[in-house]
Amino acid sequence: MKYSASPPEIVGPSPLCLKETFHTLYTLDQYNGLGYLKLNAAGLDHRLIDLPDSPIFDWVARSKGGLVWDMLSRITGQARFRQILQNFTRRHASQAVTLDQFLRAIEEGAGQKLDWFDRQWLEQTGAPAWELTWKQEGGQLRGVITQPAPYYRVTLEVQIEESNQKAQLRTIEVSGPRTEFNWPVKLNVRSVALDPHFLVLHWTPDYLAEAAGLAGYTRGRFKLNENKLIEAGEEFRKALEKVTVPDLHSVRFLLENGLDIVYYNQKNWKEAQAHFEAALASPSRRADQIPFVYLRLARIARELKDDAALCRAVENLISADAVVGNSTGAANTVHAQFEKCRRAP
Repeated sequence: MKYSASPPEIVGPSPLCLKETFHTLYTLDQYNGLGYLKLNAAGLDHRLIDLPDSPIFDWVARSKGGLVWDMLSRITGQARFRQILQNFTRRHASQAVTLDQFLRAIEEGAGQKLDWFDRQWLEQTGAPAWELTWKQEGGQLRGVITQPAPYYRVTLEVQIEESNQKAQLRTIEVSGPRTEFNWPVKLNVRSVALDPHFLVLHWTPDYLAEAAGLAGYTRGRFKLNENKLIEAGEEFRKALEKVTVPDLHSVRFLLENGLDIVYYNQKNWKEAQAHFEAALASPSRRADQIPFVYLRLARIARELKDDAALCRAVENLISADAVVGNSTGAANTVHAQFEKCRRAP
């Protein structure tokens, strides 16, 4: 596996949008489980054991990879895992090592065979998807956890909330297509949830809906990252035709935002402006992205020598940034670049 120290550079004809393009590409998902699941849904996945060196698979390493090492540390014991890492880095300081060497060192330090873990998390793509059914019969809680192939072997937390609204955590070993449990309970059970703290990478119905809905956007933004503007635009336009209503995940907003970045980089100011405005008119929007939409609108207005539109975009940007606690940095950018429209934030 190859990890890079920083996000891949976006090369394009218009460096003005570099920072906010980074923001669009890298802060929307972060390097987390949902970010990885979006890549999987978009057909951009790869197994961890032999990742190619590319920006897309760097994202796989940083999202799924981080979760995999955390899950492994829970199997070995986190204190022992830290000691294994310290011993390994001391032993191999300034040396090139292979992944196989590292995995064997973990097995040796943990005192157990972990080839089953490697097979399911490193040697195949994807993540498990469990379905839970349960019922209470008097003082017994009976449940069944099922999963489709390939079957994952995991230890899961199960959160049980009883009628006193207090939650208790139990653990269960899951493997194979069907796992049953039968536990005593004292009160009426209100809810039962698997892995409530997302300690194990897995699909949920909500994550599946979001990842599938954004698949076209995910593919397009990585085309954009590779400076393949025409291909990126094609992905965004095809996905726009499939946006469903209600648009719970701001898919239309993100796709229009992707198209406006394409035209912005091509310096097609009128088309870019039209898609920026379409993004802002979308029925649902991502609040942390709106300031950057207004920033690019201000830059387009400057290119078109429309001072009134420029200052209007700046005013709207400052207001939008305030809504998210001035957290994007976009307001500082407009104060530096558009002094004629400057006002106190």
